[in-house]
Amino acid sequence: MRRLSLTWRLVLLFMLACSLVLLVATASLQHVSQVHLEELDRHALDEEIATVSELVAGAATEDEIANWSPVFIRLFQTHRQLHLRLLGGDGQLLFSSPVAGNAIPPHMNMATPDAVWEWSLGSVHLRGMTTSLPTTDPQRPLTLMVAMDISQHVEFFRHVQYWVYGGLVLFSLLGGLLGWVVVCTGLIPLRTLTARATGISVHSLQQQIRQDDLPPELVPLAGELNAMLIRLSDAFGRLNNFSADIAHELRTPLARVLTRIEVVRGR
Repeated sequence: MRRLSLTWRLVLLFMLACSLVLLVATASLQHVSQVHLEELDRHALDEEIATVSELVAGAATEDEIANWSPVFIRLFQTHRQLHLRLLGGDGQLLFSSPVAGNAIPPHMNMATPDAVWEWSLGSVHLRGMTTSLPTTDPQRPLTLMVAMDISQHVEFFRHVQYWVYGGLVLFSLLGGLLGWVVVCTGLIPLRTLTARATGISVHSLQQQIRQDDLPPELVPLAGELNAMLIRLSDAFGRLNNFSADIAHELRTPLARVLTRIEVVRGR
């Protein structure tokens, strides 16, 4: 398997780093947005609970509260996303908004007080709370369930996730392109050092690689290359001296042999 070049390794690492940063940033932003919307929804639910509590605070009996249905209806006509169900001390239904019967499930009757619940009914997503309202009879508190439609919030975050992941792929590719440009630009000093080392031959071993314009990371490498060139030059010099000595030592015996051959040939 062919190994990846240093350029592509750096480009892939740059893409990975950009993708991780974007993923963490978008996930954090989405989480903060969800928490903020949940706080707003809880605040809206608390306001509606406080409004109903003020209305039933002056009621003497559950029958009187049940007669206030027109008041509750007018109250929730302006908040079509809110649903309400009010139960008496014995669990009898005192009031229910038009769609609360289908929107609020039965298990909400026994929900943990002041806890925020979330559930879905088909394509409708809801968030609600259950709380107890005191009356003139402490032994017979009322049970109030308030829910609100959060389908728009869910759909919004669904579209956000779609665009976020699509944008993540796009920005990762753009980050890879930018990384390739950055890496190619950053490796110019390395290519310069390679070109200088390529220009040195056997006849120019005394030539040193200039280090004045190299980045600090390449200065030790250039220094080692210069030291290697010095060792090679010394080794070639000793090899040349050895060859010269051998030629000098062999010159006289060979001359004598040639002279004797010429004498023999003359005879």
